[in-house]
Amino acid sequence: VDQDQAEGSANAAALGAQQKQLDGQFQAARTADQINAAAAAVSALQSQISADLTANQCGHPVGAGKVITISLSLQEMVFYQDGCVVKATPVTTGRPQLRTPTGRFSVFSKPSNFTFISPWPKGSPFYYNPTPARWGMEFDGGGYFIHDASWESTNSYGPGGENNQQAASHGCVHTPTPVMQWAFSWTPIGTPVVISA
Repeated sequence: VDQDQAEGSANAAALGAQQKQLDGQFQAARTADQINAAAAAVSALQSQISADLTANQCGHPVGAGKVITISLSLQEMVFYQDGCVVKATPVTTGRPQLRTPTGRFSVFSKPSNFTFISPWPKGSPFYYNPTPARWGMEFDGGGYFIHDASWESTNSYGPGGENNQQAASHGCVHTPTPVMQWAFSWTPIGTPVVISA
């Protein structure tokens, strides 16, 4: 649903409402039959979302060539080629005090096998130990990267991750490792990065 909303599908709001209703159905389920009924409804919703994403894969008004969009509210990153969706993934962005910047940027540096060094001194609430990353794409001066975060658990990506002090970044965009490995190869220097609230 988050990907559908990030792509701006006309059906995204209705599908999101169905998801919220199903969340309530699961919370209220007390018997095996109720749980099985909720599971079947989730499966049907997943099929609807998949069909919606397939039907709306192209025609997005993001511009020609390769473009990366990131929604901070949805914690979702979408990769486009000539207005067609190539890949999407949940991400984790900056924590409340160090939010990821919004605006239009472009990838200007692509280091690999590097270590992030905290610009904050020990004792600062923002200090972190030297942290290795395998793939990075810098999009804004001051050290704002899209990068892998091998230390982050898979289930912490997506909405709410930006408020989780154990997962949220210091302004970067944490990306699941398999997607980041792919993105590093797919993305040339100069690729636009559009970040919205």
